[in-house]
Amino acid sequence: MAAKNPYSALAGLTGLIEALRGTKTATPENLAWSWWIQTITLAAAEFVISVRRNHLLDGDKDRATAAFLEAALPDEPTATFDHNALLHPSSHPAFAEARRAVLRFTLDLTGLAVLPEDCGPAYYEQEFGRCLHRASAYVFSLNFDALKPIETLVTGPAALEMQRDMAWTRHYDWITRKFRMEPVFSPEGDVETPLCELYLRLRCYWHEELSPEKEDEPPRFRAHLRDLHETAQDWLADTTDRHHLRLVAGGPGSGKSSFAKAFAAETIAAGTHRVLFVELQHMRLTGDLEADIGTYLTRRNTPSGSAGSPGLPENALDWIKGGDQPTLLIFDGLDEMSFVEARAEELTRSFIQNASRMLGRLNSDGTPVRALILGRNLAIQRGMEATALPRPLLLNVAPIRELALEDLELRSADARHMADRKAKVEVPDLEDLPKNQREDYWARWCRSQDLHAPLPEGVTHHDLNDLNVEPLLLHLFILSDYCGERWHEAAENRNRVYEDILRKIQKRNLKKPNASGAPAYTEEQFFLLMECLGLAAWRGGGRGSDEATFDKLREVHAAHRFRKGKAPLPQDLDSVVLLTHARRTDGLDPGFEFIHKSFGEYLAGRGLISEAMRLHRRFTQDEDPVPERSLVQDCAPQSPANADQRRATSSGRATSRCRTRPASHLRLWARALAMSSGRVGQPICRHRARSATSASVRS
Repeated sequence: MAAKNPYSALAGLTGLIEALRGTKTATPENLAWSWWIQTITLAAAEFVISVRRNHLLDGDKDRATAAFLEAALPDEPTATFDHNALLHPSSHPAFAEARRAVLRFTLDLTGLAVLPEDCGPAYYEQEFGRCLHRASAYVFSLNFDALKPIETLVTGPAALEMQRDMAWTRHYDWITRKFRMEPVFSPEGDVETPLCELYLRLRCYWHEELSPEKEDEPPRFRAHLRDLHETAQDWLADTTDRHHLRLVAGGPGSGKSSFAKAFAAETIAAGTHRVLFVELQHMRLTGDLEADIGTYLTRRNTPSGSAGSPGLPENALDWIKGGDQPTLLIFDGLDEMSFVEARAEELTRSFIQNASRMLGRLNSDGTPVRALILGRNLAIQRGMEATALPRPLLLNVAPIRELALEDLELRSADARHMADRKAKVEVPDLEDLPKNQREDYWARWCRSQDLHAPLPEGVTHHDLNDLNVEPLLLHLFILSDYCGERWHEAAENRNRVYEDILRKIQKRNLKKPNASGAPAYTEEQFFLLMECLGLAAWRGGGRGSDEATFDKLREVHAAHRFRKGKAPLPQDLDSVVLLTHARRTDGLDPGFEFIHKSFGEYLAGRGLISEAMRLHRRFTQDEDPVPERSLVQDCAPQSPANADQRRATSSGRATSRCRTRPASHLRLWARALAMSSGRVGQPICRHRARSATSASVRS
């Protein structure tokens, strides 16, 4: 049975505060007392999971927890409450008894007499401090409205500071939830495990340019390979580094966004920097980045509620100017600001350039600010080249399989840069880091689900490298029916894994209550709508697209199957996105994106084949009559040549020819669709979609 999320343990305690709301006993002192009890209780629940990551819990967990809470919650605490109890609980006197009881608690949980050196008393004291910090923010955020009177305990000049600190606390709670509370993806929604229990600390590499030894020799570089967290931490700690920007690049599913959440939560817990987390797919850029950040924060601010806040009531850059505490800005999703290719390239270039200039201005004025920008390799590299940023600022995410020398080669965003191909790269000793992180992921998965299972062969087999060398795809593979003895079937055709995941999602949807009373979508209708998303994403670069493109494809590709069915054709993108694990974007080009690009590629290939089969039936058996003009008009751009073609295909003679020569019409349709995405002369889809096409033909 899957391990419970520790934050759900707080449900039975919320009455402590709710019972006081609006009553005479809802004094600030009583509310502070209730907040204190809940914080320690939740910190204990999360600490148990922290210990389980390193040790088997051979002790009596319930008895150990009860003994700890008895020691940590004295009947008459002597410490006085102030705003530091909320902001710095790990060092506040109110939690001194809890900190003193941590060692005994750890020994009781593990059944050990002495803790090992690598995870000794000092390590767990720090870990409990981090648990206290997270629990404090969570409890205050969960009961934000009820706990507002606590602010009255703080008066004078500290009141405004505390209000801002509470706003930061809500933002930190939102960040921490994404790493430590929100369940990871599962197609049937039955996995409650948060990301923190499965997260792999990624490796990274970067290139240092060396001085030439001879004249006219090709450029030389030295590749550096290291733990990504340690690299970023050292950069933050090095106040002499004049480069206030680092860029983290990796392919789809490589773990960039997971690193962003983990490193943000880690930095918040350490207390060394303020942290501002910006999701770029929700940002609307105008050219003034400081103002755009303020607009983003105020637009996304949620002043109440239990989920924290992705925004802040004001522009946080105004708050930090002139301050002593350094700030870390994290911009995640550089390549997700737009799915219009030409606009996306310009946005990427200008964003990196504007961010670099903004950091320079702020630091020149005495405000210590640094920033991490995360995105895919191509988007990051093109932006760096256009801005002339030095190569060592680019941290490349390494794969989780055993590394090879070619993984550390120098790559350019532009294949025309032949100098990069000729460059010599000195590589480090690859023995210094763990060879294969996939075994570690399986071990983490088993611990999180309380499983005792041997490592499946498919998790590390080279025949499944398309599915097991990226954290996200490996996770999807483990969730599928092909992770065990059937892994050979997935190796033969990896699209079976995607289809299995989507079928599980469809079955989950059938169990959901339908408030509208409309009939549930059939499996055929569900996959048609998913194919519309895939075709739209293919025309938008692979991972996502805008709403207008989806609307066109929905009418062309799916409407005919809904005319005969009982379920109505969904009229908006939101209702379709809710059917699967895609997510909405609301930046410059509102639309959607898949959790992984390969889903879009699979569904695009599947959609092309299903449309081709429908056209074949229609022109040979008079099935599914749909006006031919709609296909050409909706898929092809407006041009004189296409106008002539539309007139030809709408005539009776053209229709007659298409009935006898369906292959010719299919080629016309495929070319029209390719023209609409600007890909004439290129393969219809990349290798994943081609594989989906061949799989559909075989079936």
